[in-house]
Amino acid sequence: MPLHPTHTPRVMVVDESEAARTQVGEALRAAGLHAIGLWNAEAALPLWSLFRPHVVLMAAHAPGFASVAVARRLQGLSKGAVPFVYLLDAPDPELRLHVLERGHGVDALCKPLDTRELVARVRGLLRFREGVRRTTGPADDEMGLRDRLTGAWTRRAMAGFVHQELLRCERHGGEFGVLGIELLGLRQFRREFGRNMAERLVLYASTVLLQSSRDADVVARMAENRFAVLLPSSSPEGLSWARSRLGERFERARFPVNGRILRTAVSVGCAAFPETHGTARRLLDAAFEGVGRTDATQSPVLS
Repeated sequence: MPLHPTHTPRVMVVDESEAARTQVGEALRAAGLHAIGLWNAEAALPLWSLFRPHVVLMAAHAPGFASVAVARRLQGLSKGAVPFVYLLDAPDPELRLHVLERGHGVDALCKPLDTRELVARVRGLLRFREGVRRTTGPADDEMGLRDRLTGAWTRRAMAGFVHQELLRCERHGGEFGVLGIELLGLRQFRREFGRNMAERLVLYASTVLLQSSRDADVVARMAENRFAVLLPSSSPEGLSWARSRLGERFERARFPVNGRILRTAVSVGCAAFPETHGTARRLLDAAFEGVGRTDATQSPVLS
C-alpha cells in the first residue's frame, strides 16, 4: 500500500522507545489517523518529503537534545508549516521551555502520556492547520503539482521547472541536464504481486532517486513508471556521471516482496542543454529518447 493514504491526516512519531511508539501509534490509528513510527530523529530526514506529515510527535532527551537540532532542519524543509509536539521524560520546566523556544515546538507533553489527551491535541492542531490552509490557498498536491503516491513533483510541475531553467540559461548563460528514468517490468510485477505491492515498488524507487539526488536537483514522477530529474548547472560530463551513478545505485538496490528479494531495475536516458535546444517539453522528451535502448542502464526486475 502507499506510504500515506491520500486524505488521511498523517502523524510522524519519533521516539527511541519502542513501547512509546507502539502506544502512541495504536492510539492515533484507533482515532482514524495514519501514523508512522521512527526510532531516531535522523531517520526522519530521508522520509520527510515522502511521508509529508501534518503533525510530528518527537521525543526530546537531555542533555544533548539531538532531536531538537534535527527538528529545526525538518521545520526548514516545511517552512515551519508542520507543528511539532515534543514528548518529554520528566516534567522539567527548563526542559519544556527549551524545546518550545529552541525547538520551535507548539506544545510539550510529559510521559507517561494520556493518549486520549494526546489524540485530542493532535486533532486540534490538524483543525488549525486546515483552517490556515483554507485561508492561504490550496496545497501543491491539490494544484496538481505533487504526486499523491510518492510526494515527488508532477509532470506539470517539472515542465515549469525546466522552463524556468531554460529562461535562466538563455538570459545569463549556463548549462543544465535532465535525466529520464523508467522503472522496468512494472506491469508484469503488478500482475504477479498486485497493485499495492506495485505502488510500494514505485515508492521505493522514488526514495532511491531522492536519496541519490543533490539538494538542488528536482525529482518528478512523469508517468506510472517514469521519473525525471532536473540537474541545474550540470555540465554534460556531470550529467553523464550522474546517469552512471544512478544506474549503479539501482543495481545495488533490493526490494523485499513476499519473502523474495527483487532488484529494482531501471533504464536511464538524458538530455543536456545547450546541446539539446527547444522547449521544456522537447528537453523532457529527449531525456526519455534513450530509455529502453541498449546504451541505457538496464537490468531485469527479478534478481
